[in-house]
Amino acid sequence: MFLSVTYSEPHKYQFEKISVEHGLSQSIILNIFQDSKGFLWISTQEGLNKYDGYKFIHYKNEPGNNNSLSDNYVRTVLEDTDYNLWITTDEGGLNKFDPENETFTRFTHDEKNPNSIVDNNTTAMVSDNSGNLWIGTNYNGLDYFDKRTEKFFHYRKDKTKNNALLDNHITALYYDVDDKYLWVGTYGGLNILELSTGKFIDLNKFLFTKGITENRWIRKIHRDRNSNIWIATDAAGLFKINNFSSHENLSPKNITQFTHKPGINGSISGNSINAICETSSGEIFIGVWGGGLNKVIENKTTGQITFQAWLNNPEEQGSLTENDINFLMEDNAGVLWIGTYGDGLNKLSPHSLNFVHYKNNPFTKNSMPDNHVTAVLEDENDVVWIGTWKGLTKLDKKKNIFTHYKLSDDRITSIIKDRTGNLWIGTLNKGLNRFDKNTGAFVTFVSDPQNRQSISSNRILSLLEARNGKIWIGTYYSGVTIYDPAENSFTKLDTDSLENFDNRINKLYEDNEGNIWIITYRGIYKHYPVENFTRNIKLKNGKSENSFSTGALNIIQDKQNNFWIGTFGDGVYKLNYSPGANSYPFTQYSLANNYVYGLQFDAADNLWVSTRNGLAKFNSAKATFDSFTNYEGVEFQEFLEGSFYNKQNGNLYFCSMQGLLEFNPANIKVHYSQPQIEITQLKIFNKPVKLGLLRKINTADNSENITLGYNQNSISIELSALNFTAPQSINYEYKLEGFDETYIPADIETRTATYTNLPSGEYIFKIKARLGAHQQWDYEKHIYITVVPPFWETAWFRILSIILFLFILYIIYSIRTISIRNRNEELQKEVKLRTKELEELNSAKDKFFSIIAHDLKGPFSYLLSNSEFLAKEINTIGKEDAGFLSANINLATRNIYNLLENLLQWSKFQMMGIKPEPEKIDLTQLITNNYELFKPHAEQKKISITKNIQPGITIFSDENIINTILRNLLMNAIKFTREEGSIQITSEKNNGNIIIRVSDTGIGMSRTQIDEILFGDSVVSSQGTKNEKGTGLGLYLIKEFIEALNGQLKIESAKNKGTIVTCIIPAE
Repeated sequence: MFLSVTYSEPHKYQFEKISVEHGLSQSIILNIFQDSKGFLWISTQEGLNKYDGYKFIHYKNEPGNNNSLSDNYVRTVLEDTDYNLWITTDEGGLNKFDPENETFTRFTHDEKNPNSIVDNNTTAMVSDNSGNLWIGTNYNGLDYFDKRTEKFFHYRKDKTKNNALLDNHITALYYDVDDKYLWVGTYGGLNILELSTGKFIDLNKFLFTKGITENRWIRKIHRDRNSNIWIATDAAGLFKINNFSSHENLSPKNITQFTHKPGINGSISGNSINAICETSSGEIFIGVWGGGLNKVIENKTTGQITFQAWLNNPEEQGSLTENDINFLMEDNAGVLWIGTYGDGLNKLSPHSLNFVHYKNNPFTKNSMPDNHVTAVLEDENDVVWIGTWKGLTKLDKKKNIFTHYKLSDDRITSIIKDRTGNLWIGTLNKGLNRFDKNTGAFVTFVSDPQNRQSISSNRILSLLEARNGKIWIGTYYSGVTIYDPAENSFTKLDTDSLENFDNRINKLYEDNEGNIWIITYRGIYKHYPVENFTRNIKLKNGKSENSFSTGALNIIQDKQNNFWIGTFGDGVYKLNYSPGANSYPFTQYSLANNYVYGLQFDAADNLWVSTRNGLAKFNSAKATFDSFTNYEGVEFQEFLEGSFYNKQNGNLYFCSMQGLLEFNPANIKVHYSQPQIEITQLKIFNKPVKLGLLRKINTADNSENITLGYNQNSISIELSALNFTAPQSINYEYKLEGFDETYIPADIETRTATYTNLPSGEYIFKIKARLGAHQQWDYEKHIYITVVPPFWETAWFRILSIILFLFILYIIYSIRTISIRNRNEELQKEVKLRTKELEELNSAKDKFFSIIAHDLKGPFSYLLSNSEFLAKEINTIGKEDAGFLSANINLATRNIYNLLENLLQWSKFQMMGIKPEPEKIDLTQLITNNYELFKPHAEQKKISITKNIQPGITIFSDENIINTILRNLLMNAIKFTREEGSIQITSEKNNGNIIIRVSDTGIGMSRTQIDEILFGDSVVSSQGTKNEKGTGLGLYLIKEFIEALNGQLKIESAKNKGTIVTCIIPAE
């Protein structure tokens, strides 16, 4: 056996620490204020903190930004009726904060302005009934600030006046709501300002009657609901002025002073008092420098006042974390906030008294040895026996002493007390222990395979003392063993005749009739001791009956004899009482978690159950289970088998993985204050924006309207219910009416609703919050959101667009009409012009074809006459005459061929146009070939033809076109040159061009003929020197071909003086 005895003061309050590691800007707290929306504003030496229960936002001085906080050392905060915050600072004077636009306006001392604040070092501030401010300064007295005129009026110490301010060092202010007095605390004591007369009245003679002159520093002043005035001092403790009504009735007799008296139980814990707070329930808490938190305890009969103190205890989990208290404040939900000097905030939930949590504290031996609690039993005299996986623990609740015992196996599974007062303790693997509380001796019973009268197994799961005094033992895999104390022997319960009996026993329970219920993993059985008979219990569902196959863990009977069974995953079954039956009609109930471990009825017959994840109470009116979470004060959530109800005091105990939970249902008080749901952050395209720039608040009904541009339609809205009791237990649902069909649960960590690509339109954003395990959604807030459409989607733009469209249609129609009319007129002109051109062209073609017909007629007639004569006279004419005729026939045939060749080229160009196909050509050879071709023809007319060709000339051009040009040049020269005349053809390459020149001594051309060829569109026809007929196509084709090759044609000629035709063609 191991015994540990350590004394600890009783401690019920559980303080929660919130400090720098949680986001607070500094751990020295100077002031705490809650605004009308529910946000907390915490003043520190490192700026102002805004807290929504989840995160902090810091406001600090920004050098160069006059709209930022003037000084980081923030002392006090107040809110006016316009929801502006007023902030006093250590060196930056007074600030006004606009929470919508998040801008600060500064009011600082100005030597040139007598109506500016008298001193930038401000210490205290209160508001009067008209909303104007009284501001205390550290060195220069008291100021009154008229918000309408923004003027400061000064009150200072004046030794020449009897009713002046006592001291210029203002330390505390309190304004009576009846507009009668302003209470002014200073370094030198206490004044009250009679507002009706403007006179200051010195109250020191009533307070400091014992000659205390060295330190009369007033720290805090408070008037309670009973008109008692409480005055905190820096060194003289706490004063109470009883039932104050007027300074005229004040005397030392109705003033009580409370000072610290070492060694005296119930005295205040220190004399340096910094804070006073009266809660909504009327309790008065005192913050003591070095003395922690004190609560005023007043004896209702005698009126005597004592103090209960809570101080920091490093060995005690949940104790106050710091003894230097600077400030106290109760919020709207009843949470007491404690501002410390150096350890941030301490939070005391009003529900922390509902439940007591026993758990291991590694800093002291006087605590639970282990948090894995599996069995509990409350004995007489407030002694609790606790089974853990580290042995047996005895808790003396009166003395708060934990005593620890070692057993055969420290992993305890069950504890019961028999009628003799001994404890029976089942262990996981080493049998059963009997503990004599008087002697502290243990007797261990273990299984012995050689002894049939020993316990059947060393693995014990459940214990029960039956009304006949026998101990029933449920084992794991060895069924039920019964111990008879009279015989000191064990007998195993015979279950061989029971079909499919499961020897894993979870629970043994004796009902009101003395029958023993055996709860196994795979069924429920009922043993009748009188008949010594056991049978299977079945569930009756209509006419069918089925064995209970669901894994059952626990059982309890109510006063109506119904049985309630906790299951492993199927919630709770209620078996309706059926006398003598082995089948029961049932009702099944579901919970937030359906793994049910513990079942207990309280004094009011309410059923409490512990589950794998939470504690719940059956609500008979709604036939549902109400969960109890951290909000209601339950810190533990993961429970285990093991529970106990003490009929004498009504206490309930439930075992868990985190420790032992104790509570008395009759003492549970849960306050569900209405949450104040607020948007704590708005993001557009995931970037935070200032909400005030987009939100407008209607002061008539306090409704909120948010207007977004069409390019701001992807938003994230962060929410907070601003209830600080247990923010992590608050659930949220939201719905954007006009977009969402149903409410959407918000993630409990982010509390954010996100919408992307919202169409333009008007929406109602509905938010619901549920505190703790409240089954109903407590509060719903509506925020009206408008997404403004782009201008092209507005009605006025659409109307304007339609008007503009119709106007444009009209303009287009008018322009089109005018265009068609003008086009018709142009077409008429064009038709007339084209008709004239066609007439001229047809005339030219008629002329051309008449020339062709005439020119073809001559050669064909000449050919026919010569060939006909030759055919008739072939046998009579001589050889010389035959040769002459043959030559004439050849000449006529050549003229016809050339004429047809030019005609084909002309017709081709008329239909398809000229499309050169360039290639590399040996021009020298091409000219030589044509020279040789036409030389015999020239000689027939006795014309001398010569050539002067630059050797090796090549050209990149169309060979057929060049060949046609050469052919027609030579044909025309021969045609229009007289007998005995001469023709010369030359060629050269000059500056990237090929120059081909054909000159003759022929009949020449007039200037008119040359111009018609070079610049006209008609064909000029004339006869040769031997009356050769011509179409005029030769020079026409030459001109067209040269132009197609980007060349140039030049003609030099005079009548009867010959002609020079020059062709300039690009070489490439």
